[in-house]
Amino acid sequence: FRWVAPLSDGGSPITSFDPYRDDGLGGDFVRVDVLPTAYFEPETETSVTGHEYKFTGLVTSRSYNFFIAACNKRGCKSGTVFGPITAAAPPDQPDAPMATTQNNPAMINLTWTPPNNGGLPITKMEIERDDGQEGVMAKIAEVNAPATSYSDMGGVAAGRTYRYRIRAHHSQSASQYSRIASFVAAGLPSKPTAVQLVSQSRTNITVRWTPPADNGAGVYQFVLRRD
Repeated sequence: FRWVAPLSDGGSPITSFDPYRDDGLGGDFVRVDVLPTAYFEPETETSVTGHEYKFTGLVTSRSYNFFIAACNKRGCKSGTVFGPITAAAPPDQPDAPMATTQNNPAMINLTWTPPNNGGLPITKMEIERDDGQEGVMAKIAEVNAPATSYSDMGGVAAGRTYRYRIRAHHSQSASQYSRIASFVAAGLPSKPTAVQLVSQSRTNITVRWTPPADNGAGVYQFVLRRD
């Protein structure tokens, strides 16, 4: 936490700032530390230790309230209560999304597994995609939890390769982006047709077929099977 020192010290220099918090369950406030100012300890840098404090020892998922008291030789005056704030880390980095694709119409159907939420429920997943020509990544959608899929069909062109990444959000922060995953906006090729016997011998058989529609991505090989 960071704060600004009060404009008035009440006629006596501020000697310390004292941080307080409750137990995260609605209990009483307790002082957890004393942060001396330069008046009290000349070697202390007030702007560092007097205006910033890290509360530790919190229990994940509990909601805490905090305040800072300014103290001088006459006593202490409490600041405004800040909270409640839930003790939580950002969600973990999600794995890269997976996908199925088709080309008529061009569509990429993304799926993902939600990561560890860091202590607060994941509220949404953010999806970024490039333009299919290795351009800049840009947000295309936010999908509210608990959904774990998204169909991208508004801005993809058949045959192009698109890069995607995702990140998880909860009410306080967001995860790092996932690794980038690339998918071609294309369906499976159609079945080969007009398979014909061309020639045969004791040890060889030659066949011919008509190449099928590639459905958005060039056919790069044919797999032949026999019994």
